[in-house]
Amino acid sequence: MSNQQRREHLLKAARSLCVSICMKAPVDEYLEHFSPDSEEVSAVEHGLGSLYLAPYVGQNFEGRSGVREYFGWKREIVKTISLRFEDYIVDAEAGVVSVRCRGRFLWRETQNEWEEVSTARMTFNERNLVTKFEYWGDTGAAFLASRGKLQK
Repeated sequence: MSNQQRREHLLKAARSLCVSICMKAPVDEYLEHFSPDSEEVSAVEHGLGSLYLAPYVGQNFEGRSGVREYFGWKREIVKTISLRFEDYIVDAEAGVVSVRCRGRFLWRETQNEWEEVSTARMTFNERNLVTKFEYWGDTGAAFLASRGKLQK
């Protein structure tokens, strides 16, 4: 397969997962985009960590059950009001796709909302299935929202 073909396959695979996330599909539908080899997959949201913010931030969730747990925790604590993925960057040789995310979120417990521009990075195997999902969000705004410190 040429680099251009690999690039197109990776872009299609990344967009497909991002559409599932935007459509708020069931978490198990997200898993359809991940490698079935449980030992191979993980998800991490970089940030302060569960002691300061939420159980889904700052720890590496490994295996398919871990990925399910990551997305489940996130959905339980934070409501996605709007989300779009744009400006995909594909590294065909490394099997990596990075994408900018723009969204509006609500911390369910405090009903505080915030907007953020964030980044997601997906690493794929040779079958164009995700092996690692990484997310860098605005944990500062999320922290303030979790404490009820943002304007409603």
